[in-house]
Amino acid sequence: MSEFAKQDNIENEDIKFFLEKNYVRRSLLSNNIPPQLFLKVDSFLSDKDYEIISKVSLETKIDGIIIGGCVPTDLKESKGGIGGSLIKDQAMKSLKTVYWETKGRIPLVSSGGIMTGEDVYERIEAGATLV
Repeated sequence: MSEFAKQDNIENEDIKFFLEKNYVRRSLLSNNIPPQLFLKVDSFLSDKDYEIISKVSLETKIDGIIIGGCVPTDLKESKGGIGGSLIKDQAMKSLKTVYWETKGRIPLVSSGGIMTGEDVYERIEAGATLV
């Protein structure tokens, strides 16, 4: 879990610090081809959080944003999270929001609730670069 994942909301400076710190780290890893830096975000954040994430991602020039996946549960016996068709609509809404906020200038990876080829096509139409 990220350094700010447990917060109720994301602060602009928190995510900017996190991305800049990791951007510097990756530049130290390789002289020839630095690894790509993608930020993975939950499908259940607020529109304001997506606005902040998008703005800072553009400023820090990260390589992409991964949107979606399963949502962690608080159940002690659960080893995973809620996923599949239960989060399909929210994952699509999140993708559209981040695409709009970034104006298509950052590659977006969409996951969560993708069950058919039609789902893949819908994500691509909504702005996903990779599904």
